[in-house]
Amino acid sequence: MHACIIHACFRATHSHIYLLIMYIYIYVGMIQQQVVVFSKSYCPFCKATKGLMEDLKIDYVAIELDEITNGAAIQNALLDMTGQRTVPNVYVKGMHVGGNDDTQAAAKSGKLQEMLN
Repeated sequence: MHACIIHACFRATHSHIYLLIMYIYIYVGMIQQQVVVFSKSYCPFCKATKGLMEDLKIDYVAIELDEITNGAAIQNALLDMTGQRTVPNVYVKGMHVGGNDDTQAAAKSGKLQEMLN
């Protein structure tokens, strides 16, 4: 009986440590870059967001969650952090902007450019 409890505690602790590592990975990436787009390579909304960044000549880093080993874990951590499961998931200077619609609206209103200054 105690072995099962200890094993369950270890699994919970292990998953919490893994989640903490994902948070650190995400935040370090956001600190190092002005614009981070968590994306999937096949997603049309992601392509629209990345196209917007290119059209506006905004340097960005795209993290293609479908092309990296821990992509699902990162997406789950992003969900936990922001409540947003979908991609793209856009951050400017560490601030969560949202998805494609939010990013397009921020660009149209001038808010995106303000965030970068």
